[in-house]
Amino acid sequence: MLSTPRRRGLVALFASLLAVPLAAVPETATAATVTTADTTAATRADAPVTGLPPVKITLITGDTVTYSKDAAGRASATLEPVEGEEARTYQAQQDDHGYYVIPADAAPYVSGGLLDKELFNVDYLAANGYGDAKTAQLPLIVQYQPQTKAADLAGKARSLKGGTEPMVLESIDGAAIKVDKKQAGAFWQSLGGGRNDARALTSGLRKVWLDGKVKALDDVSNPQIGAPAAWAAGYDGTGAKVGVIDSGIDLAHPDLQGRVVASRNFVPAGMPGGGNPGEVTDRVGHGTHVASIIAGSGAASGGKYKGV
Repeated sequence: MLSTPRRRGLVALFASLLAVPLAAVPETATAATVTTADTTAATRADAPVTGLPPVKITLITGDTVTYSKDAAGRASATLEPVEGEEARTYQAQQDDHGYYVIPADAAPYVSGGLLDKELFNVDYLAANGYGDAKTAQLPLIVQYQPQTKAADLAGKARSLKGGTEPMVLESIDGAAIKVDKKQAGAFWQSLGGGRNDARALTSGLRKVWLDGKVKALDDVSNPQIGAPAAWAAGYDGTGAKVGVIDSGIDLAHPDLQGRVVASRNFVPAGMPGGGNPGEVTDRVGHGTHVASIIAGSGAASGGKYKGV
């Protein structure tokens, strides 16, 4: 680790395939950003090489990173430490999953499994809408020891500074909260981060996760359940009728043309979308999705998203 006196706000970060310490900008410097070749993209022929304009990201520790990539995929970042932590040191790491900027006091908790490493993956955070220009909150899941009571889960999550009212996730002994980025430093301290003793991040806490975003890959679900083998054996659903009770259906969807034989609205009058037995408009998409999984022709995707 390297740490030298510096003006608040600008630190040179550089990436390599291995972890490297980050040197601070000297007092006489005004700004510095060091870039290196994106070794991950260079070794993976199928990896897309695209640029990324500068994105400012507040980390869970309260530090902010401005991250970007040029057209060749070379990554660079500048760092502004949270107030009171000007002497903090950092590591930059790069691998197949992204570009990580990890403060020294968070590193032991990442390696020990108490902090989700993706909380520091600025490549992922920048590309998926976690930048400060797009959201003022950092969504987290705090997970506690097994069999913690729901009331205790809520109380523990409420005790953390800067977070919204928690949504208890009893099935995983946790709670979902959103942390105000302006209070991220205070949240980190209330979590126990930065303390140089054995109690830090251990008061019943099992792990802090980034509440990540996921993308459904429906094009792989049919092979996973063996549908192509069933089709080849003649079991393609011909003559079968299936009833779906859901949020409605988009009768104009290309995948469902000629496949819906009847529909009816059972929502009582006075409730949103209710009162008209013939009105089955799908306002949320779920019913259309389910019907397409069952009987969709795949017409809208050239057969890629064909139903079972």
